Amino acid sequence: MKLLIRISLRKARRGIVLGHSLRHEFKGLLTEKQITVLPNGIEPLLPKTRQRFRSDGGIRVLFLSALMRGKGLMTMLRSIPLVLKGEGSVSFVLAGEPGHRDEMREAHEFIVTNKIENSVEIMGPVIGQEKAELMSKADVFAFPPVAPEGHPLVILEAMSIGLPIIATFNGSIPETVIDGVNGFLVQVDDSISLAEKILLLSRDQSLRNSMGQKSREIFMEKFTKEVWINNLTRIFEQVLYEP
Repeated sequence: MKLLIRISLRKARRGIVLGHSLRHEFKGLLTEKQITVLPNGIEPLLPKTRQRFRSDGGIRVLFLSALMRGKGLMTMLRSIPLVLKGEGSVSFVLAGEPGHRDEMREAHEFIVTNKIENSVEIMGPVIGQEKAELMSKADVFAFPPVAPEGHPLVILEAMSIGLPIIATFNGSIPETVIDGVNGFLVQVDDSISLAEKILLLSRDQSLRNSMGQKSREIFMEKFTKEVWINNLTRIFEQVLYEP
């Protein structure tokens, strides 16, 4: 396979990666000068309504991804009892394509064993306008992947809505979620730190608002579809006209 890859890239003039932390993917295949960083870019989600605040004063934390261990499902679940001990009014929505039967069984058993059924809602996949509406009703977006990541689109979607993000030091996520600016970063599979950051945001509305606003600003500056198209065009022009 390595030989096939080397042969395929023999005449390549440029390699594109999603973040600076992923440049090593072309190590030994292309020179440093041949590797270009091009983050993802998307159209912002446009919800029809923006209903953030619950009548009981609590906040909603949203986890939206495939419901799998690799995406941080169990890390997320293990943080919930810790959060509820400190702030019982926080609710959690976990949405996405169900993972393997064993993973889903483990998740449901954890919820029942820890008696958190009243605070956790597990939904199936959401797409399009349904996704936009779901995100618009959240106060915090949490995505703590354990398996390797590139540049997750779901984080960009949450940023486009204007949510503070809690994620992990994984792939090019730290180039998108600036720790302490538009959210927080925790170590991989660290449910305790994840719970601490959720609690911090749940108790500080002004911090949630400022981080959410920063998320939106960073998204509009760096991660829109227009920015992506312009950057990709620039890369093509550089390759076409370089000697």
